[in-house]
Amino acid sequence: KPVRIVGYVMEPFGFSFDTGKDKSYTVEATGDLLKWNRVETIQGTGSAVQFTDTRKALFEKQYYRVKTQQ
Repeated sequence: KPVRIVGYVMEPFGFSFDTGKDKSYTVEATGDLLKWNRVETIQGTGSAVQFTDTRKALFEKQYYRVKTQQ
């Protein structure tokens, strides 16, 4: 089941997404869509959670993805 993004903010960049209880979610970022780096792992709560990237931007453009762990 795909992760559903339910909102985002630009400064500092962040987004919220729906989670399942007892699931773990890994947020990854990249500048080239080839090499992905783990930014944070978030434990699901059964409702929406907020991710905020407080790091200094590593690339001119950054792309994010969320991977579900069992």
